[in-house]
Amino acid sequence: MNLVDKVKEAVIEASTTFREDQIYAYQKALENETNHHAYWILELLI
Repeated sequence: MNLVDKVKEAVIEASTTFREDQIYAYQKALENETNHHAYWILELLI
């Protein structure tokens, strides 16, 4: 795998993967969200 392919894979993974702390933060936000539309989006994220 050449450098271009490695960079491409790294960018794709970084933009499509959530870290554990991000998922936890979204879950906590979901617990406190009162706006139906925002709640829906948060559910889609996690």
